[in-house]
Amino acid sequence: MRIFVFCALIFLTACATPQYREEEGVCVNIWLNKLPREYVREWYDKTMTREVPTGVSTCTRTATGFTCKQETKTEHYTVPAVRRVDRNADLRDQRIRACTKNRCLRKYSNPLCKTR
Repeated sequence: MRIFVFCALIFLTACATPQYREEEGVCVNIWLNKLPREYVREWYDKTMTREVPTGVSTCTRTATGFTCKQETKTEHYTVPAVRRVDRNADLRDQRIRACTKNRCLRKYSNPLCKTR
């Protein structure tokens, strides 16, 4: 989920006007001071994959005998893992978006800082 939000934020700011990015930069500085990064370690279930044999083999005849290849399937499994998370990131990002929108509304009369 966090990766999706990050990608969406990158996509939205890539299409943003220079004026929007300028106002957003002001808001980032404000809210990084008010809600600084607070990293904590948390446990989560990491999903991984591995190839496991199905028990079915496919054999073909060659000039020197037979060659057999065992079929496999992809299996998904989870393992406990630790990740580092910024506890304030979601709230700070919400406040940055609201701050940017408000600054754009005041300065450009629209939430996207469009000049035309």
